[in-house]
Amino acid sequence: MKAFWIPVIACILIWIAGGLFYWEIREGTRYQLDSAERVNAYLTLFLVASALTGSIFLIFQHWLMRLQLAQSNMPRLFIAVLPHRDNQLPGSIHRTGIKYINLTHNDFEDLEISLYGSVNNNKPEKFLRICKKKGFVQGKDERDINITTGELFKDIGINAERVMPDETQVRIQAKYSYTFMKKKITRHTPVYIFNFVSNTWDIDE
Repeated sequence: MKAFWIPVIACILIWIAGGLFYWEIREGTRYQLDSAERVNAYLTLFLVASALTGSIFLIFQHWLMRLQLAQSNMPRLFIAVLPHRDNQLPGSIHRTGIKYINLTHNDFEDLEISLYGSVNNNKPEKFLRICKKKGFVQGKDERDINITTGELFKDIGINAERVMPDETQVRIQAKYSYTFMKKKITRHTPVYIFNFVSNTWDIDE
């Protein structure tokens, strides 16, 4: 852990400074001390350096415990692009479902979910913000967001009725962000590619 070196370096600097003071007391001319005063100065210097060293590691331990507590309480979100269950009904309009679940009981704030899409390996571009909830979001929160696949294709920039499956690859990816302990956290889902044979969204390998 890189952060471990912070208290180590701080303690090394403290003892270097203590060594310089020790040399000044012993060899320097600034302090005119007799033997008893010199011994007392050495003892005081050692106690101060030891106390500072202990305080640094105590503060670092407290900070590390708070960091571990925050990590253990961080929400874990599941987001997936799925075919809507109504797609199997005769005559139904094909829909794309975005499944979102907060897998933990931990609360957070300011949830925002956006979709990025691309056609034929073009650069992905944001085309749709499907969820934005300012303020408190409770633990175990769950949502099903349904979008007409034709409208989704239209937002990306292609005509679903004129698309040529053998020559067209449509990919989407969801990005979500939320605020936890006053820190904004952003994550991405896997990239999904539309399968024109089964009319489903498959994870792009």
